[in-house]
Amino acid sequence: MRKIVVLTMLILLGACDKNVPAWRSWMFDHPPGGAGKYPPMYTKGWQDGCYTAGGATANQAYKFKFGYRQDEELANNDNTYRKGWDDAYLYCTSYLLQHNFDWYGKRPI
Repeated sequence: MRKIVVLTMLILLGACDKNVPAWRSWMFDHPPGGAGKYPPMYTKGWQDGCYTAGGATANQAYKFKFGYRQDEELANNDNTYRKGWDDAYLYCTSYLLQHNFDWYGKRPI
């Protein structure tokens, strides 16, 4: 029981890390402009690509939640899904990295 309490406290303290990216509320749900503006397969690709970017660029606390996610069959056979995934990965990675540079007072080269 004591180990569970200590582990819970460590997780909560890790969540208070000031280096946690400031997520945009819509960023993981749909591309800029709203989900209805894009085809469903593009939006699905966007969700998977941004989820992957969250795991690739976030701190350790978020790496527990986010990871690599891509439907390989769709990526190989559906250009709309693949375009959404690629666009989201680039957009979300750029946003999160820029936020981290701003947070640490550094500027990208």
